[in-house]
Amino acid sequence: MQQQAVIKRVLNARTALVEVRRLSACGHDCAACGGLCADGARVLVKAANPLGAREGDVVTVRSETGQILKWAALVYLAPVGLFFAGYALGALLTGVSPALTGLAGFAGGLVCIWLGGRRLMRRGGVAARIVAVEGTR
Repeated sequence: MQQQAVIKRVLNARTALVEVRRLSACGHDCAACGGLCADGARVLVKAANPLGAREGDVVTVRSETGQILKWAALVYLAPVGLFFAGYALGALLTGVSPALTGLAGFAGGLVCIWLGGRRLMRRGGVAARIVAVEGTR
């Protein structure tokens, strides 16, 4: 995935902190088209800076689509999938409420998200790389 970003701070000779606009789920600019989804929030991301871009530069940032999709699947599918797995388990067991086991599965999915997020941050976050310097803002 490729996006435009603004360098907020140069952390060292090889890394910069960039601000990117989180895109909507459909990939469109909802503020311009009047769509019903919310306008993308701005997030700060560490990015490799092999081009030596400076603070205030507008840059193009590329990140691995597969890695982003993997984490999106964890965030969206883990709680729902574990809810249904828990509900099915509760339906099979006698004397156990399927709603309670479903809720326990959903909570387990949230724990998976929390643990996965911590692991991702320890590893440095989503791999992003500055691939072009467009100019100065």
